[in-house]
Amino acid sequence: MLEIRYRFDPEYDLSARDPVADLTISHGHAQLFVKSTYLDTWLAVLTDAYGCLSTVKQVRRIMGEPGDPLTIEALPAGDVRISFGSQTVRVETLQELATAVKEATESFLNSIKILPDFDENDFPNLLRKYRDRKLGVIRGLS
Repeated sequence: MLEIRYRFDPEYDLSARDPVADLTISHGHAQLFVKSTYLDTWLAVLTDAYGCLSTVKQVRRIMGEPGDPLTIEALPAGDVRISFGSQTVRVETLQELATAVKEATESFLNSIKILPDFDENDFPNLLRKYRDRKLGVIRGLS
């Protein structure tokens, strides 16, 4: 099962405006790890990629510094390959990607909603609406 985990980076002040975290995307023994990255941006890009893969076979975005490519590909057998730099994770289905992105986005939004600058930043609500439109609403979670 695909897992998207994060740990907010203790070297940065936790902020809803600039949420810096270590990100791990794993499936079985394969793992993709990104240190000190903007978590909200990654979640938005993964959400967008899921929405695009129904009409295109590959989504490619330049992420972070020094600008490594993130590539998400729908493969002929129905599985999905996520690559960043030299790291690769394969997912069995596109739906598995959608479920993991939904859960990670909800966890992230719940983690930052208690922060004092949450109401000063529209991005969390935009991310929630975008997630709901592209991936569907997770029933019972807000």
